[in-house]
Amino acid sequence: MNDLALAEPPVKASAAAAAAATAEPLVRVRGLKVAFVSREATVQAVNGVDFDLARGEVLTILGESGSGKSVTMRALMRLLPQRARLEGEISVDGRDVMQLSPSALSDMRGQDVAMIFQEPMVAFDPVFSVGAQIAETVERHMGKSRAEGLKRARDLFDLVQIPSPQRRLAAYPHELSGGMRQRAMIALALACSPKLLLADEPTTALDATVQIQILLLLRQLQRELGMSVIFVTHDVGVATEIADRLAVMYAGRMVETGTVRDVIRSPSHPYTRGLLRSTVHGASRGARLEAIPGSPPDMSNPPKGCPFAPRCGLAIAGCLEAPPPPVEVAAGQIVRCIRAGAAPA
Repeated sequence: MNDLALAEPPVKASAAAAAAATAEPLVRVRGLKVAFVSREATVQAVNGVDFDLARGEVLTILGESGSGKSVTMRALMRLLPQRARLEGEISVDGRDVMQLSPSALSDMRGQDVAMIFQEPMVAFDPVFSVGAQIAETVERHMGKSRAEGLKRARDLFDLVQIPSPQRRLAAYPHELSGGMRQRAMIALALACSPKLLLADEPTTALDATVQIQILLLLRQLQRELGMSVIFVTHDVGVATEIADRLAVMYAGRMVETGTVRDVIRSPSHPYTRGLLRSTVHGASRGARLEAIPGSPPDMSNPPKGCPFAPRCGLAIAGCLEAPPPPVEVAAGQIVRCIRAGAAPA
């Protein structure tokens, strides 16, 4: 899924996302900061993230490894280690996640908010069958019996298009192929009909054929069930395939957000342009890819100004003085760059 020719940005957002555009957002995040504290250093993983997610919308967070994408996702469920320091405001379906008790958080996870992990073997216990684990989730969050939970698991296997679903219910995680495990993990995430689905690079470990099948399945299920989805990836092709709206993340900040069409066709941040130039697409076949020079900053000692400035061909003295404020370059397209709109380098 690194070929943009396979994934032309959709003409418009999904009907569910369009209808929800004016409604109260399902997710509201303001000033989110996450730092990991140790004796040696404090690493600023997320540095003041703000975003809303509409009901029925798919937001894709795109960026290099270490940019803070997965940490942002886990912060929404407060699934962070004890050494993490979490600040800011997180609201999901009108509830203040930062103020929820441990028992309330446990109820929310799986029932209202579910997560698909990058590696399904992490989500499943190897000593229990996948069917039993999905049934247990239904029992825990929906108050159903074991028989009702197993029937729900069987129906979910049908929904995610697992062949021979009755036989697969009794299978252990290691007995399933990578693609089947990923589908089973999607079934587990959907077990209690969550309002919000978080997908943390769920197709990275899969081959290209299975990857596109999983992406199409997720998009189909999202539309049919009316879920809101936050999808994390480092792959531009995957982002254009799945997203209604795109947020490009760098060094713990969202440096550009907008509809997938606007961001892909008219990128305004130098980092977004660099990502697109370093990705294979139809127009670049046979041409040499342009890598972004340099390396991401050390977030245990973050730069004073724009974190991308040392790698940016458009950087000026003002870029080194303070983090750039958000600028709206087009309707709904927000960029953090003091030279937003300047010609590409």
